[in-house]
Amino acid sequence: MRRQKARETAFLLLYRMDMGHLNLEEAKECVERVPDADIWQYSQKLAETVLQQQAEIDRILHAHSPEWSVERMSSTDRSILRLAVGELLFLRDAPVGVLIDQALRLSGKYGGEESSHFVHGVLGAILRDEAADVADPR
Repeated sequence: MRRQKARETAFLLLYRMDMGHLNLEEAKECVERVPDADIWQYSQKLAETVLQQQAEIDRILHAHSPEWSVERMSSTDRSILRLAVGELLFLRDAPVGVLIDQALRLSGKYGGEESSHFVHGVLGAILRDEAADVADPR
């Protein structure tokens, strides 16, 4: 539950940055701070990882969503996908199934009617092609 809250908070930070063209410090002022310091720190770590790897994450998203460029994706879907791919490929400290499930929960809560299907399809394509890089942590 703690990591789930951290992921949701990281999503909100990424979404605010994307929508408002903000940096992380500015986005932190717009997102309600989580009272638990560990959750808040982990959410910032997730957001920072996405920011540091965003060019590579966007390249991967583009390659696995040929009909929808990253720029054409809704900001919600784009932020959820960036977060999931960032954690899947660059942090690798949670089981793949958990990350997929939580990305789908976020898309169901914050996205449009088709968001969950879209997010699931893109992540599924990434998992098929990037399987060696996305092995479950042990």
